[in-house]
Amino acid sequence: MTTDGRATVRDPGDLRLDLRLHGRGRVPGRRGPVFDLTGFVRAREHRDLGARVAWYAEDADIHVVDPASPPPGSRTVHGRPAIRAWFDSLDAAGGLVTDLVDGGDVVAFTERWTRRDGTSVVAASTAEVRDGLVAVQRTVLAWGGASTADPSDGWTRLGKDLWTTAG
Repeated sequence: MTTDGRATVRDPGDLRLDLRLHGRGRVPGRRGPVFDLTGFVRAREHRDLGARVAWYAEDADIHVVDPASPPPGSRTVHGRPAIRAWFDSLDAAGGLVTDLVDGGDVVAFTERWTRRDGTSVVAASTAEVRDGLVAVQRTVLAWGGASTADPSDGWTRLGKDLWTTAG
């Protein structure tokens, strides 16, 4: 965040964009706790599951679209205990959070990681923030590469490598 209230956002090609933020991520006239996007990202990148889940409201929902739950439907993960179990099931062996956008009551981010079986995963998310915590998150998951994952856990084996196949 720059001193004049602009956030620098990087895209995968390292193109830098400046976004004007009102009051360092606050929506004008909004009162109450401010969501700390930096702390949220730190918990994810340090693989601190307890700290990561603490950024979600007790009754938060994550709506997930992936090959196991394609549009127009989605799978919903409800409440902190279920969110914790879902994050744990993602099998994230390291990761990076990029493409951060802080709009005050709405944030957006992209996560990239590799599962222990070598599968590359990307998750693009937007989240509604209330009282400084994520209340509703919408996530689209995509992955590619060889996977030996059990399809019953929501990870469908893909026969086509999404990352190296030319379109």
